[in-house]
Amino acid sequence: MGMDFLDPDKMKRHNLMVVIGYGLVAIAIGMASLVLLYQSYGYGINREGEVIQNGLVFTASTPSGASVYLNSEQTDFQTDKRLVLAAGEYLIQYRKDGYWPWARSINVVGSGVSRYDYAFLFPRQLDTTTVQNYASVPTLSTQSPDRRWLLLQRAGTGLVFDVFDLKNPTVAAQRVTLPSTLISSGKTSQWEVVDWANDNRHLLLKHTYDNSTEFIMVDRTNPTSSFNLNTQLNVDPTSVSLVNEKYDRYYLYTSSTHLLQVMNLSDQIPRNYLRNVLAYKSYGDQAVLYVTDDIKETADNKGKVQAKYTDGSKTYNLRQLAAGSTYLLDMAEYSGKTYVAIGSNAEDKVVVYRNPIDQINDSRIGVPVQVSTLKVDNPNYLQFSNNARFIMAEHGTQFAVYDAEEDKTYRYAFETETLDKPQKHAEWMDANHLMYISDGKLFVFDYDQTNRHSLQAALPSYSPAFTPDFRRVFSVAPQTANPKKAQMTSTWLRISTDR
Repeated sequence: MGMDFLDPDKMKRHNLMVVIGYGLVAIAIGMASLVLLYQSYGYGINREGEVIQNGLVFTASTPSGASVYLNSEQTDFQTDKRLVLAAGEYLIQYRKDGYWPWARSINVVGSGVSRYDYAFLFPRQLDTTTVQNYASVPTLSTQSPDRRWLLLQRAGTGLVFDVFDLKNPTVAAQRVTLPSTLISSGKTSQWEVVDWANDNRHLLLKHTYDNSTEFIMVDRTNPTSSFNLNTQLNVDPTSVSLVNEKYDRYYLYTSSTHLLQVMNLSDQIPRNYLRNVLAYKSYGDQAVLYVTDDIKETADNKGKVQAKYTDGSKTYNLRQLAAGSTYLLDMAEYSGKTYVAIGSNAEDKVVVYRNPIDQINDSRIGVPVQVSTLKVDNPNYLQFSNNARFIMAEHGTQFAVYDAEEDKTYRYAFETETLDKPQKHAEWMDANHLMYISDGKLFVFDYDQTNRHSLQAALPSYSPAFTPDFRRVFSVAPQTANPKKAQMTSTWLRISTDR
């Protein structure tokens, strides 16, 4: 037995078995790799033994723990979970006791990934309480970018504010009074919110009195540090905006000269930045998207204006558009890409671009290529959602929304409704939901028009304010006993067991 290795026949059989063994192992590895490859592309086998292709669906809801239904049949899953579903069309629903169901039709693509993780479930019965009563309708109400601070300006001189801490909504509002020397007096007085600084402390307001305008920088934590930009900087602009959302840096625009200047609080020296500006939108430290009538007229561009982009050192032509009374400009970054939107009310549309400057600088392209056209009759408002995934163009209850993640455009209208005056446009509630006030009630709906709900009573002059955790919403509404008076109300967006 010990000499078998010297037997040539046995050696051949042994080598053959080794080769066959390695071959079977290689085949097994190859089959396993093939199976894993097909699984990575979503292929699988159903109960009938048929080869199918699957897609991955992420589900989530606010609040979580809702039952997931597919084609009206309850599954074993609850939000927040991920589902592996065969490619095809489904009706997906999230249901939870005490809340209105959330539903929409979905198309699962083989090997694709879909996210339906933004569903907001609203209570069937709203629990609304009065936070504070006001003998006169407030002048304005505004919420800080971090959603923590809600400032309500009391009627009268415009110098008294109630400051609500929405992170601690049970704490009474703090009364803040600005110095009486801060504003100019006049027979008429109107106030308008311009912008918040990103420190969530400073708020820029526009004060119009008689036929004059001045801009007030409010410091909510130290009212005595508030100042009048016009007198502090010795300027008289038509409009003011913040540079990169900093309270001490400004763009000053004068409509009579179409001149855009930059200025900061430290040196207080205005510097000319752009001329012949009809409208502009700033982004970051130096970038400005603007429309100018400084264009060489030809037979092809008669009645046109030019939309441009500048980074402070170089200027790019983006597109020509019809001259109108309203120009819509905005830009934002989403998922590492820059999106730019440009429109004119005279064209009944807004054009959306992705990385237009990179395309201009690319010798193979040379021009910006549009990714979507948002068609709205006489559009008067344009805004990115809170996370910049969506961009919405609007006029009244007409909407066009572009989804940058799915590269898809939605267009819809609520034909039987109008926005209550003086409300000029709808707003984003958060990253995925829109809202407006109609017939004295707040309406909220998904970006694609689905899952629309009527919430509590609200006055159209004041945007509803959601707490940072979106568990409550605060609104200014008429008092029940006396509609000529106002009240601040708080409404729970959770049933009692979820609070």
